[in-house]
Amino acid sequence: GKNGTWYPKHSFLMPLASLPFYILFGTIGILFFNALCVILLLFFTYLIMVRYASLLASCVVLTLTMTCGALQSHIYHFSLDIFSATLAVAGFLLLVNRRYIPSGLVLGFAIWTRQPLLFLILPLGTAFLWRNVSLRNFVRFSIAFSVPLLLAAISNTIMFGAPWITGYDRVLTVVNGVAKIETHKNAFTLTWQNGLHIMFHRPDTGILRQSPGSVAALLGIFLYLLGRQRILGLAYVVSL
Repeated sequence: GKNGTWYPKHSFLMPLASLPFYILFGTIGILFFNALCVILLLFFTYLIMVRYASLLASCVVLTLTMTCGALQSHIYHFSLDIFSATLAVAGFLLLVNRRYIPSGLVLGFAIWTRQPLLFLILPLGTAFLWRNVSLRNFVRFSIAFSVPLLLAAISNTIMFGAPWITGYDRVLTVVNGVAKIETHKNAFTLTWQNGLHIMFHRPDTGILRQSPGSVAALLGIFLYLLGRQRILGLAYVVSL
């Protein structure tokens, strides 16, 4: 951080949200908090699905989600991925229920928690708002959405010296006993071949290895592109 101060790589929002569980139950309370996030994540996902699909289809997809390795590997620890995903799904649930100010706030906090979610939330949120929302409600959503991002910018400036610098840009690594500062932006310098391999085939993160049911989602995007929801389909493509 600025002036040589050490900070965690990730946002402090998750530790702050889980603090009551730690105070009440000690270290085990952190696992309680993570388990609650998993339950809420699945429940919010189900509530969104049943708005647009049959009960049977929703239950099948929910079962695939519950049993995928990508989720199971995060259940038994203090997972930022689970917490940020829960915020993102909660925000979209509020959005489809036309709760524009709360949804804007929650989605903004989701991005503050995990900045790469911007590439998912921005195109999908824009596609939904473009088709379903009046200008007045769009402005209300945008103002609410901007509040957490403004707070994140202030936080980044205090800790790292500039609004656009985050913990992902100041990661301590040790290579051959030598400590140095790296940035996650280097991950965007991979070739297409290596990037696709990591995305689909890498044992610990690949979609085909950890969440094969997600392949069906790619088919759903294709059907969106062929149907009346082309804008939403394009938003999914952009988010990938």
